[in-house]
Amino acid sequence: YMAAQRNLFRVLTLIRLLKQRPGKTLGQLAQLLDCSPRHVRRFLDTLEEAGFFVEKEGKHPPRFFLFENELRQQADFTEDEAQLLQVALSALP
Repeated sequence: YMAAQRNLFRVLTLIRLLKQRPGKTLGQLAQLLDCSPRHVRRFLDTLEEAGFFVEKEGKHPPRFFLFENELRQQADFTEDEAQLLQVALSALP
């Protein structure tokens, strides 16, 4: 349970970090989230599966950020998903 809560917190923090400019590298995100770059990559994949548009710029190393076009970035949650997210967020300290 604690690991799931910690990962939820990391994903929410990742969303906040990805909205900041300039973008951040996998290494920077891993350091800020206190996890491995591999975990960050999984979190980024999860965000994309959930409908977020994670963009990257540059090559060595690439920097990641969230694409902020309002038309593209609309997160649609079902009633059940919104309720589950509300319960999970209220459990955070």
